Amino acid sequence: MNLKINIQNKQIQGLSLTPQLQQAIKLLELSNIDLRTFVDKELEKNPLLNESYLNDSENTEESIGTDNSLNNKIREREINQNLLSLPAQNRKPTNKEGMYLEIFENSIPNKSLREYLSEQLMMSSFTRIENIITHYLIGIVDDAGYLTEETKNISKKLGVSEKLILDTLTKAQSFEPTGIFSRSLQECLTLQLQEKKMINEDVKIFLDNLDLIAENKYAEFTKISGIDNEKIKSIIDLIKTLNPKPGIIFSRDTLQTIIPDVIIEKKINGSYYSIINGESIPKITINRSYGNLIKNSALHDKEKKYISSCLMDAKWLLKSIKQRASTLTKVSNEIILQQKGFLDHGVEYLKPLNLRTIADKVEMHESTISRITSNKYIQTPRGVYELKYFFDFGVSSLSESKMVSSESVKFHIKKLIKNEINSERLSDDKLVNLLKKYDIDIARRTVAKYRESMNIPSSMKRKNII
Repeated sequence: MNLKINIQNKQIQGLSLTPQLQQAIKLLELSNIDLRTFVDKELEKNPLLNESYLNDSENTEESIGTDNSLNNKIREREINQNLLSLPAQNRKPTNKEGMYLEIFENSIPNKSLREYLSEQLMMSSFTRIENIITHYLIGIVDDAGYLTEETKNISKKLGVSEKLILDTLTKAQSFEPTGIFSRSLQECLTLQLQEKKMINEDVKIFLDNLDLIAENKYAEFTKISGIDNEKIKSIIDLIKTLNPKPGIIFSRDTLQTIIPDVIIEKKINGSYYSIINGESIPKITINRSYGNLIKNSALHDKEKKYISSCLMDAKWLLKSIKQRASTLTKVSNEIILQQKGFLDHGVEYLKPLNLRTIADKVEMHESTISRITSNKYIQTPRGVYELKYFFDFGVSSLSESKMVSSESVKFHIKKLIKNEINSERLSDDKLVNLLKKYDIDIARRTVAKYRESMNIPSSMKRKNII
């Protein structure tokens, strides 16, 4: 066999994500609170950006002449950059750096959990469809880092197989913090122990019986497992080193008021339209005095290059914020069209809806729809809802061509139970038959699942409630 080494030129088509494009994509999925935080950081580091106030007596967009404060900002940044470039032994930390160094060990991450996960996804080698799925998963993790939807439901919403969802979930569970995207406490602890390579048969049995341990039924657990008290104690000590809520370090302790991103208005003819809530978008402008600074002969080429770079970044930020608002408006208007029944009559008329339907209607990618509907709220005549609320998988109905949303099914179950007679509590089997009057055909176990998700006790337990 003869081995030959050849050098060949090969053209490959691919999409290269520039930092500016990455920023634009990132802004799509930020909540208005996280967007405000992001813009505040940009205002701090970019001297050409100004925060705009409606009552300002001066318009920074139209300002002319040399802006001394802007000049000072640039000089100050250059000094700080030069300081930071020196070897550590040649300089003392500034007051601000000293403060950060002092509290570093106890500091909370300066970003949200979703931001942190999105950054990891951007650096991953996931396929296009895996990216779409993972973006959706990021949007439905709670503050503790757990998934809030079942994989079966996610499969229906995204229109892909549950196997693909599970395979992608397994890959996404490699993200930091370890234990993220878990569906149960058992899975969360298992992922962390696997990373530590501390899983053995005894630990597996322990995790399979967490309910007994939680109720302090050690004798019963020992009888089932054959694990003695000494081993149980060592496993408990091991479990105590784990984090049952891996996402909690990213949460804010203070309660934050929900500011709707979109407001729905009703026209005289009964149709609806959406407008972007001005309070949800930071107002920034570009300081126009940069032109005079570039012409200033006293500035070095390095300084002029820095100003030009800041200008490009500022323009991209404004463009990205504008594009975010435009995309949000377009998607919201289509959701309104799809869910007009809900707006007119309530949750009973909420239609099954998935990302692909909206993506096709507005001619955008599913991943864009997933991003722009994550962490966004919409103010409707029926209250404030998360945009994700309107994406609901369908359950079968007696009409072959019709599907009913899960929220609509829950509405009818709740209504039937609310109107039941105390002496004749409705069992899940009876609820199955009564739901058929509303053209809903579901199994008893599905009724039980929906009932439990609304924290409604069984008919037997309801009999004891007066």
